[in-house]
Amino acid sequence: MVKKVKNVKKTKKIVIKKKSGKVVKKKRPVKTHKALKGQKALKIKRPKEKQLGKVDHFFGHLSVAAIKLTAPLKVGDIVHIKGHTTDFTQPVDSIQIEHESLAQATKGEDIGIKVKDKVREHDVVYLAAQEKMGG
Repeated sequence: MVKKVKNVKKTKKIVIKKKSGKVVKKKRPVKTHKALKGQKALKIKRPKEKQLGKVDHFFGHLSVAAIKLTAPLKVGDIVHIKGHTTDFTQPVDSIQIEHESLAQATKGEDIGIKVKDKVREHDVVYLAAQEKMGG
């Protein structure tokens, strides 16, 4: 016969007193959500997006993001900008370097693009799939 010892603080271990008088410590079972009991975790396959760079600065009065590129980018590409509070997708209408418009930019360049929403420093810029045009 196994009895629980009363007045035991709730910790990660349960103290159980056996009939023989020995005190045994056992780990508490891990609690799981009722909906997940007996089910395997569902894995959702998402297409991997290629990282293009990171936001260095945001010019709020112009709505322009300064981006340090780690991969090439061209006008017409769809970018996905994601950060702690930022998450939107938009096409690239224009690329500028030192106030000169370009059709494409290469790896390692610092560029400016017009964005539709506020971005923050260290937000990551990804190349999105062509069909992924949404909020």
